[in-house]
Amino acid sequence: MKDNRSLRWHSTLGVAIGFFILVAALSGSVIAFYHSLDATVNPWQISIPLERQPSDPLSHIAQIEASVAGAKVSWVSLSLSHQSSWHYFLFPKNIAKPIEHNEVYLDPYSGEIKGMRLWGDITQGLTNVIPFIYKLHYSLYLGSVGGLIMGLAALLWLIVLVCGVWITFPKWNSTFLTQWKKSWEWRFKGDVRAKSYLLHKTAGLWFLPFLILLAWSSFALNLHELHEHLLSSVMTFQTEYDRIKELKKPRTKPKLGWMEARERGRTLISELSVKEGFEIYEESSIMYNALKGIYIYSVRSSRDIEIDHGGTTVYFDGNSGVLKASFIPTGKASGDTLTQWLEGLHKGSIWGLPHRIVLSTLGLLTTLFVLSGFYLWWKRRSKASLRIQ
Repeated sequence: MKDNRSLRWHSTLGVAIGFFILVAALSGSVIAFYHSLDATVNPWQISIPLERQPSDPLSHIAQIEASVAGAKVSWVSLSLSHQSSWHYFLFPKNIAKPIEHNEVYLDPYSGEIKGMRLWGDITQGLTNVIPFIYKLHYSLYLGSVGGLIMGLAALLWLIVLVCGVWITFPKWNSTFLTQWKKSWEWRFKGDVRAKSYLLHKTAGLWFLPFLILLAWSSFALNLHELHEHLLSSVMTFQTEYDRIKELKKPRTKPKLGWMEARERGRTLISELSVKEGFEIYEESSIMYNALKGIYIYSVRSSRDIEIDHGGTTVYFDGNSGVLKASFIPTGKASGDTLTQWLEGLHKGSIWGLPHRIVLSTLGLLTTLFVLSGFYLWWKRRSKASLRIQ
């Protein structure tokens, strides 16, 4: 009775979310190599290093804003460690008037704008194929609604995995471990259906920790607030940023310019490093949030686990420079530390290329699990239909 009920849950939910997991798995296998693939498709992202110091990325902001009508720069990369060009994101001065491009790459030596695009807009052609796959991965290219759907699918996937393990359990008696051991043995007997079942069950057990990690991290990334709420009774989170309220009207022209803001960010992060006891490795980025009227300055520090970018951050008022909040990725709040590890493991941004290869392979394995699971469900349904007839 227990097995039949668990099998129905495992089978029915698996089929219900199968399409969404399939999309996430296939797209995830691609975007594990996001930056290298994107640069291959768009070689204008690559700049050839010269034997001289690169320019200051903030010195080109006026040039970029003049090149894209109705746009203001909102985010600037401050390091060339993982990219060879200066990288910028823009936002529209007037929300009611969309801008043609919101992402810009600039040669750090010549100051030449090398390429622009509206990130993820597949109607612009091949230039956006990798960002399009990225959007497909986390939101089905459906915006916030799609993000919610994929987050719920990830949560249901966790239930599917738990039910799947439960199905493999034999009756609880003195021979439990001996009997359950058979589920872990690689066997390929019988017809196609029998072999598919044995492979689905055995591989599922062997790769269960990785599948749970993918499902859990997907849920945490897409439904961050719900994930935090569920863990808040046993873990702590840094919530200072969430308490910064949006302004009644966006502040598009703060009193602090970009250069002044960076200096203020450097001072605040230096003070924070002394207070919290961490080392600063390199600057990462600076961003201006007009809706809250604050600058967001980030560095990569000894508290970061991801190597692609820094997450150690200070938030300060764009007019007064007053510190509003800070965020330290690990060692400050247990819930944030866990979330950072989940995010880093999910994105393949902790251990470099080997990590990305493993992540891409897991995406392909997940695809096989989904397809084999659908095949087994279809065969069971066909068999049941024949019995009824």
